[in-house]
Amino acid sequence: MLLTTPLVVTVGLSMTIPLSLIGQMILSKQYSSILYWVGSLVVLCSFLIINHESKDDAAAAEHESTEGNGVP
Repeated sequence: MLLTTPLVVTVGLSMTIPLSLIGQMILSKQYSSILYWVGSLVVLCSFLIINHESKDDAAAAEHESTEGNGVP
């Protein structure tokens, strides 16, 4: 958690929603409505998008820092 942004960590903690859905299906044989699946999909997609954007920002910041030091 220390190597990433607070936003990615917060959304990553929200991943308990889709994971609990899968756990319920495996352990308790309980199935949820389609609305629960849609919410889980939204959380999963938002995590993937935010994580991808965070990596792009980190790569851009690293590129800028190497240009400022005169390192080719």
